[in-house]
Amino acid sequence: MARGAGGAGARSRGPVLVHPAPAAAPRNATTEATLAELAREHCALCLNVLAQIAGNADVVASTRVSAAVALLDRGWGKPAQVASAEAQAPVIKYDLTLDDVIAARAEILDEC
Repeated sequence: MARGAGGAGARSRGPVLVHPAPAAAPRNATTEATLAELAREHCALCLNVLAQIAGNADVVASTRVSAAVALLDRGWGKPAQVASAEAQAPVIKYDLTLDDVIAARAEILDEC
């Protein structure tokens, strides 16, 4: 067992003091607008970083793909998610009674 992880023979370090977290400032429309403005000030830098990552052959491929997708999403918007009933598996309905299921189970068990 790792030292100080508790258990037999572990030394007590005294009571653990817990300090309450400072109260967060309430968010409102003005605060949200200010945060958005601050974030937008770094937009060009962030786009350049994403472009450098996407174009760097020494970076892991999955990271390059993530950076490229982020650039495309920001430039062209995220692709629309189309839900289609045709993409779902077909629904198969059986007209079975409980007696049919019991009889089929019995047949299977007899074959085993």
